Amino acid sequence: MSDETHLWHLLKHDLDYITYDRELHDWVPAPNKQTLNFDADTNEMSAKWREHLDGHGWTPADVLDAAKTDYALVFEAPTVTVRGILADGQYLEVRHTPTGSKPDACAHSSVYWPASLSDADKSRTAKDKRRNVRVALGREFRRFYGEIAFPPPP
Repeated sequence: MSDETHLWHLLKHDLDYITYDRELHDWVPAPNKQTLNFDADTNEMSAKWREHLDGHGWTPADVLDAAKTDYALVFEAPTVTVRGILADGQYLEVRHTPTGSKPDACAHSSVYWPASLSDADKSRTAKDKRRNVRVALGREFRRFYGEIAFPPPP
């Protein structure tokens, strides 16, 4: 995947999954483990490669329908900015990691953080580092598709 591509991340329309960023004046993915989840074994967070989906003629609505879950929102981030996030002395990696032949599976991509940030390390320092990466990553994803019915907090 080149730096000119974009990642989509699917989220639920739920305040456990999104948070309002007062500085950005917009909703962003909540910086928690369920929203920006890195698999404990692979240190990988799942995403979708937008341009690959475009090539198949798939829209955000198609991707949400194929997910067969209660995801209702699509957030997008430029691959180059995700790769620019420093995580425990290393930059995040982004790779095309297809999981099947259908367009949504074929467009599967992964964001990897360093093994040093694995959930196996329960120390306060490691938890803080993971949270900082999730905050930085969440601020790179902008709402691309789906309406948010919640008003911004006062």
